[in-house]
Amino acid sequence: MTSFNEVIEGTASVQPENNQQRSNATLSAVRRDWKASSVKNRLLRKNMDARTQEIFDKQAIREVQNRYSYSIDCGQYDNLDVLFTPNAIYHFITGFTDDIKDLKKTIRDALQPLTSSQHINTNQWAEIEGDLAQAGCYFTVHMHKEGVAGGEHFEMGGRYDDELIRASDGWRFSKRAITILWSEGNRQVRWQD
Repeated sequence: MTSFNEVIEGTASVQPENNQQRSNATLSAVRRDWKASSVKNRLLRKNMDARTQEIFDKQAIREVQNRYSYSIDCGQYDNLDVLFTPNAIYHFITGFTDDIKDLKKTIRDALQPLTSSQHINTNQWAEIEGDLAQAGCYFTVHMHKEGVAGGEHFEMGGRYDDELIRASDGWRFSKRAITILWSEGNRQVRWQD
């Protein structure tokens, strides 16, 4: 004989005696499965929403990293105002600053004398915790300056290590550090030693 608990828990092995009982047993099983799948789907949807948000945030951070490179290559230094927090810390090759005006001047002074530059970001990553992110990417920068004795091309490769904060209008750098890992070509293109 089937116990009451077996029926409630859905573990009863009841053999229906007629079509009505089979129909009721099937309906009961469907309801039990629906309740279980409904809870499972709500959890899955919650996890999917979190995963979708993470993907969205990582893409937005990549866009900030890429927009930085595009802006400095095109001489659009004022774009940096919306890519950095007002008091962001920037560690560059020759020092650091926590003033956006100084950052723009340093980058302008380095790149304006060049005929052209091209920053290429690769292997971008981000770890996000709420409204904060640790991120970074590898980069290669090609620099060209016409008329330089010894060659008109210089390139460097390295890594950006970034800290970002989610602002009301999107992700912004709160800290960016550059590490040069290698260089090749004529240094006189970039530096007048």
